[in-house]
Amino acid sequence: MLFRSGAGGGAGAGLIGGLAARFIAPLATGATVAAVGGAGMEAEAAQTRLKALTDQYGEYAKAQASAATVAQTLRLSTADAQGQFASLYASLRPVGVTVKEIEDAMIGFGAAARNSGATAQETSNAMIQLKQSLASGVLQGEELRSIGEQAPLVAQAIAKEMRVPIGALKDLAAEGKVTSDIVLRALGKLRDTQLGKLNAQFATTQQAVTDLGNAFKDTSAELFKLFGPTVISGLKILGGILKDINNDITGTTRLATAQQQAARDVQKRFPGIEGATALTRSEEHTSELQSPDHLVCRLLLEKK
Repeated sequence: MLFRSGAGGGAGAGLIGGLAARFIAPLATGATVAAVGGAGMEAEAAQTRLKALTDQYGEYAKAQASAATVAQTLRLSTADAQGQFASLYASLRPVGVTVKEIEDAMIGFGAAARNSGATAQETSNAMIQLKQSLASGVLQGEELRSIGEQAPLVAQAIAKEMRVPIGALKDLAAEGKVTSDIVLRALGKLRDTQLGKLNAQFATTQQAVTDLGNAFKDTSAELFKLFGPTVISGLKILGGILKDINNDITGTTRLATAQQQAARDVQKRFPGIEGATALTRSEEHTSELQSPDHLVCRLLLEKK
């Protein structure tokens, strides 16, 4: 048991109660609800995109499993892993790269970038260059330079796979000899060699904060799945109400315009009627008008 009964149990219960009072109450605030909703919608969008991309190949379940492996291995939120996986899948699957190769590339590249000390922005920039090169079939000079600067372990792995000094890669890339097959094999081997070293990168306060944020995102996504249908239904109802209100306002505006025009027409036909002159002088009278027929009756009565 976590807490024993008696004095110790009472202290444990008091501690839990104090923590609950301190941390659970803020969850009911509007800001937290908004954050949960935002994270939930982000997760829903990532999942929807992944499904749309993979359905034509019948690989949605397989892609989901690979994205989950990426999330667990690189300590990402599910939404972030699915989003990144979908981005690579969209570029690489049409040129024949398999789901397993995409998974290995993401993990190998991610581990190497982290172990190289690359920042999140540097990792993102290098990943863009890598994605472009894999989609085109060859690693060009500019792409190689960017990867070499921001994720040097990846460039070293490619040179090792080609069995050449790293300094020779530039010329080989210019000749179009650094193909996507070579890069994918190098990334697959990086997954095997870099994961053991990655644990040291995770033993930091920064990663602990990131893990907390990822846990919040994943929990928010599950809450959104639970309450999402109700929210969607409510938003549809609200949208219908607002549309009806807009239609009513539009109809009222058109009626008011017609009434004003009727007043002008009556004034032209009966220039001596003061009521019509007053109506055309100010739009405040518009709300008093019910129909053109009613307007004529009022004006004739006023003339008498």
